[in-house]
Amino acid sequence: MAAVTMVPEIAHPRIRHFAGGYLLTTFYIGSIIASWVTFACVYFPGSSSWSWRIPTLGQALGPVILGAGTWFIPESPRWLFKNGRIEEAHKILATYQ
Repeated sequence: MAAVTMVPEIAHPRIRHFAGGYLLTTFYIGSIIASWVTFACVYFPGSSSWSWRIPTLGQALGPVILGAGTWFIPESPRWLFKNGRIEEAHKILATYQ
């Protein structure tokens, strides 16, 4: 949920609407792919328990990658500005814009 506000906040004003739209579009594309993989695994051959493990592992992969990447995401410039760290907020905006 934080990405929905963080991406438009850091994106340059000229591409802010494209960045937000791309973020929401890829969410729905991922949801469609995940649902089709889950539907296909219902017909997994044999009585293997992999018919539920494959969708579970596939859907857990994205959050694991995002969780590992959390250490590399900068603080929100809005939060920094609110807490009196204006120079850091300006530096982050200058770096990413």
